[in-house]
Amino acid sequence: MVAAESAGAGTAASREAARAAVVAAERAFPRWSATPPPERGRLLERASELLMERQHEIAALVTEETGGTLGWGMFNCDLASRMLREAAAQA
Repeated sequence: MVAAESAGAGTAASREAARAAVVAAERAFPRWSATPPPERGRLLERASELLMERQHEIAALVTEETGGTLGWGMFNCDLASRMLREAAAQA
């Protein structure tokens, strides 16, 4: 058994899903790179807010996916939110 399979049902993305994510990122990049910095900052700040609004749900998914603790999932949501806020401030 692969370690990812034992951690939880959500851990194993297909190659097609990974490719689709790469294609979506490639398609989004030109628009993002043309977005003025103040708008980027607003979007990143909103992403941070949404992450914290859904923190319990996301932390539960992270816990299921990784086999970690809920506290670890909550910590990572908070950390990611703070990183988004820092990126927003830098924009």
